[in-house]
Amino acid sequence: MKKLVVTFLLGIIVFTGCSKNETVKCTMSQEQTGVKINGNLTVELKDKKFDNIELVMDVVIDDAYLSYKDKFISTIESQFTSFESTYGVKPKIDSTDKGAKVTVSMTSAAAEEFYGQKNTKELTRKEVIDTFEQQGYTCK
Repeated sequence: MKKLVVTFLLGIIVFTGCSKNETVKCTMSQEQTGVKINGNLTVELKDKKFDNIELVMDVVIDDAYLSYKDKFISTIESQFTSFESTYGVKPKIDSTDKGAKVTVSMTSAAAEEFYGQKNTKELTRKEVIDTFEQQGYTCK
C-alpha cells in the first residue's frame, strides 16, 4: 500500500511539475474632497508568472455629496466602458449605501492584451510587491 501511495505521489510530481503558486495582497487608501477610496489588490503568481489580479475598490462618498451618488457611479462606469471591448475586462460596479464597490479582475490573457506584451517574464514576489508599493500600495 505504501509503495502505491509513494508511486502515485511521485507520478503527480513528475506529470504536473513542482508548480509554485504565490499570492500578494496589497491595500491603498486615498482621500479627495468628499470621496474616500479603499483599494484591496490581490495578485496571484503561478510558476513565477502573473496569473490573475483582482482589484476591489470601496468608494465612500461624504454625506454632503451623497445626493450625487448616481452621477458619481455613472462617471465611474463611463471610465471603464472601453475595457471590455479592448481588453476583455469587465468591471463590476455595485451601488452601496455610501457610494460604490468596483471590482476589476484580470487574467494573464487580459493583462497581455492590456499591456500589449506576452506574459513571459518571471516575477518574484518581491518584484510584485516593489512594483505596487511604488504606486502607493502597502503589500504583504
